[in-house]
Amino acid sequence: MAASDTARIFLALWPDAEVATAITAWSEALPWSTSARRTAACNLHLTLHFIGPVPRVALNPLRDRLAVSARRIEMTLSKAAVWRDDIAVLIPATAPAELTALHEALGRQLRLAGHELDERPYRPHVTLARKSGPMQIPDPMPAIAWQGRGYVLAESDRGYEKLFLYQD
Repeated sequence: MAASDTARIFLALWPDAEVATAITAWSEALPWSTSARRTAACNLHLTLHFIGPVPRVALNPLRDRLAVSARRIEMTLSKAAVWRDDIAVLIPATAPAELTALHEALGRQLRLAGHELDERPYRPHVTLARKSGPMQIPDPMPAIAWQGRGYVLAESDRGYEKLFLYQD
């Protein structure tokens, strides 16, 4: 199967412009190394599930299967960290129950569609940069309130293209 016959896809929450601007403004104040590959404001997101390569002919049936109810999700991004492999992230203070419920409901649908899921515990986060190198992150950081409803099926082959928005 040719690469153009497949899409590398994932499910995510996408911040509105105000939240993306707040995240970007906070991120710009950090002491980034020259090797850091920072996430562009238009690509900031909180991944719900990475699905991986899917034949494009299977996208519409999968899209329909993934239409689950999504309650309003309110969270506060108030922690930052550099994870192993030098991935700089923002993390919610606590994972809201609505976020966990959405992650679990989508996981059930993905399993029913025959997709294998990451078995590691879910750690919601927004990736700020890859190859960030070690850095001092201000503590405490300003809290960034994120309120939203709905989620996105996105493709990551050519940047991040939003394929479909699920919204009640």
